[in-house]
Amino acid sequence: MNTHLQDASKGVLLVRAQSRKAAAHPRHRHPPLSLLYAQAGLERAGLSCQLWDQWVRSTPPELDWHPSVVVVMGQSECLEEAAALARWAGSLGAKTVAVGQQAYHYRDSAGVGPWDCILEGEFELALAGVVVALLQPAPRLIQGKRYQRVLVDDPDQLPRLSVSMDQLDHYPFPLPVRGRVVRRWGYVQTAWGCPYACDHCTDVVRKSSGSRLRRRRVGAVLDDIAVQLQAGAEGIVFEDDTLFCSPAHLRALCDGIAQRGWDFPWVANARPDELDEARVALAAGAGAVLLKLGIETADSSLAQAIGKHRSESSWRELCESGLQRLQQHGIGALALLMTGMPGETADQHQTTRGWLRRQPLDYVQVQLFTSYPEIQLAVTPGSEGGSHYRAGDSPERQRHLRWQQRLYRGFYLRAGFARHHLRHHWRWYLRPSHWVRLLQQAAFVLSAGRSNG
Repeated sequence: MNTHLQDASKGVLLVRAQSRKAAAHPRHRHPPLSLLYAQAGLERAGLSCQLWDQWVRSTPPELDWHPSVVVVMGQSECLEEAAALARWAGSLGAKTVAVGQQAYHYRDSAGVGPWDCILEGEFELALAGVVVALLQPAPRLIQGKRYQRVLVDDPDQLPRLSVSMDQLDHYPFPLPVRGRVVRRWGYVQTAWGCPYACDHCTDVVRKSSGSRLRRRRVGAVLDDIAVQLQAGAEGIVFEDDTLFCSPAHLRALCDGIAQRGWDFPWVANARPDELDEARVALAAGAGAVLLKLGIETADSSLAQAIGKHRSESSWRELCESGLQRLQQHGIGALALLMTGMPGETADQHQTTRGWLRRQPLDYVQVQLFTSYPEIQLAVTPGSEGGSHYRAGDSPERQRHLRWQQRLYRGFYLRAGFARHHLRHHWRWYLRPSHWVRLLQQAAFVLSAGRSNG
């Protein structure tokens, strides 16, 4: 431990900011893994740290010290809240660092706003060096500087995270999965980067940055899983942007789970065009119970227009064949859809709406297209571009909100959904506490399209 730094620093406060607008949304309250890795790295450098996750608690922690540095991870929807935190930190005399989605929004601004430093990208390994520099007597070389595209070049350099049962209780997975009821979920990331280049997507919204896939050594991933299981996790959520993009990595992971004799259910992200027979069979044999699929649209021409699918084959047929394989192997599917994309027509929207009714899906989630920084998809001049964190009540936005509502209602209120759902998930409803979460989700579905929230 560097005793000089320990003496010079009164501590680092890490904050995940919450949006007042998003507080009522029944979001998946996953842990801030990037902040947890950064915290472990700061502590390894001899700095005292505390984490304040506003998704879990609205009041600040009881600090027995005044932080010398406050690091705020903010999303696009809570830019104002994150800036308010920076001003609060400045009033305490603390240096401030912005990380997360919000960092990209300062790219085109004249300065760095209320921040002493801004880190774009994957800050897990880079943050410790930045904080140490800010704590020096004359941090002129780093204050006011915007660092662009810091990456986790070697995930094996990341420290091992510790976890407790109390921490697991803070982050429930919001939906029932097939098979046994899971009370506590652990969260693990196995790789950083996404090799796909979809025009509607951007590093701003992904779990990781960059197009180069950087995998953590499978043995280290298995050790991370072991820590979660020993703390009381009964299932694992893999946080990779897509776990299935590398067949070799997926096979090594599934083989490792089998070799350790583990039997736990798991959830992951994937693309429909990754779901060949070999990968689906591997996942099913290793315990996969639910895949969150980036489908976006069932209209093949729109899928090509947004860069989701670039070959001549039918995107819709690829989605259907992937879903059929999941069904055959007993794996549930959650379709991640998007509406309000530039150029999307009412007919294309209706294609997706009709397609949903016929698919063996467990769930759907529908996002409104958002013109985040660095989105490659062209936005119509003069339109709001679906920018939900700044959008008003334009006729265009209201139309897209109605489309979102129709997709939700067309799927969840269709004949046969309740029967299909209860056949796979009836055990989940034996716990009264789960009904509260269900009612929150139902209220959101039924009110979708009536507000900007």
